[in-house]
Amino acid sequence: MKTGNVIQYLGIGIILISLIYMIMNLSNADCFITKWFLSIITGVSLSIWGTVSLMIGKKQNKG
Repeated sequence: MKTGNVIQYLGIGIILISLIYMIMNLSNADCFITKWFLSIITGVSLSIWGTVSLMIGKKQNKG
């Protein structure tokens, strides 16, 4: 498994975990939107980073 794939899956996992966290903590919403927003940003940026590193790897392999 390539590093890019691992990073992509990590990002998707963070997004899913934060969505589950959001659904579970709808009752006490103090400061939770900020945490949820930060985790979504982290997950999305990790997914993008993984995609970019996969593209770079493919370009290097073609040489």
